[in-house]
Amino acid sequence: MNYFYYRENPDGIYSLSPLYKEFGEDWKIMGSWSVLPARLLGLSWPDYLRYCMKCGAEVKGKNHRYPIIHWKEKNKDFLDELNKRANCLIKVGKN
Repeated sequence: MNYFYYRENPDGIYSLSPLYKEFGEDWKIMGSWSVLPARLLGLSWPDYLRYCMKCGAEVKGKNHRYPIIHWKEKNKDFLDELNKRANCLIKVGKN
């Protein structure tokens, strides 16, 4: 099952987004969904931003309240790994 996908923005750049409905009603996250991919990958937020840049993303932070991660092209390997880890977490949570 896929829990994340690339959403295409009007300018043709992609953003990583969670499929909220796939997480189910039991997932009441108090805070930002933006940090969830970092936690699934076992990374701190700054390390996750650096990892995204290594994987081809552009991170904008200057003059923004929060860092914004954009992808010029979809990175299938990155998305597959994130969904694989989300599947493991959800599977453990259902047992």
